[in-house]
Amino acid sequence: HVERMIFLPDPGEVVLAVDLSQVDMRAVAGLSQDLAYIDMLKHEDPHAEIAKMLFGDVKYRENAKAIGHGWNYGRGIKAISDGQEIDPALVRQFDRSMRERFGRLVEWQDEVRAIAEAGVLLDNGFGRPMRADPHRAYTQGPALMGQGAARDIMMTGLLNVADRHPEVLPMLRAQVHDEIVLSVPVGIAEDV
Repeated sequence: HVERMIFLPDPGEVVLAVDLSQVDMRAVAGLSQDLAYIDMLKHEDPHAEIAKMLFGDVKYRENAKAIGHGWNYGRGIKAISDGQEIDPALVRQFDRSMRERFGRLVEWQDEVRAIAEAGVLLDNGFGRPMRADPHRAYTQGPALMGQGAARDIMMTGLLNVADRHPEVLPMLRAQVHDEIVLSVPVGIAEDV
């Protein structure tokens, strides 16, 4: 991604970017306990599957990422259709397919929305309380849960790195959502 281009390695080092593959989706899978969704993440690349379904080609995988995350968090058919210039009928078919395949996830979304709408604090699975705007509960409730859990998964990973490999932590240059960017000495880049 071009955003990484702003990071320059220190002399004699290389930039190493590492991300947590599909961590938002994995967080939603864990929180919802939708066994079909969990199984899908074990055996499929959901972004590629969505790209094939909506664009007819896996080369649109990056476009599909926003759609998959948006759907998890309650983005509607019209917003998806307008945002990516996709035939609304195709998006309705995608939505119907997702709802049929991942019924427990849909139930979880509704459960989270009800909690958020009532003004009750949400727990992202790590004990961190989060407050959604009750008027925006439909999208904000599931999004806070998925993104909040993804954030805490990343932080837990960084704490584990700091504990087990403290020599790596000074190499950290940035952490953005599900990715860390490191400046790593060339000679140990493979090991890191």
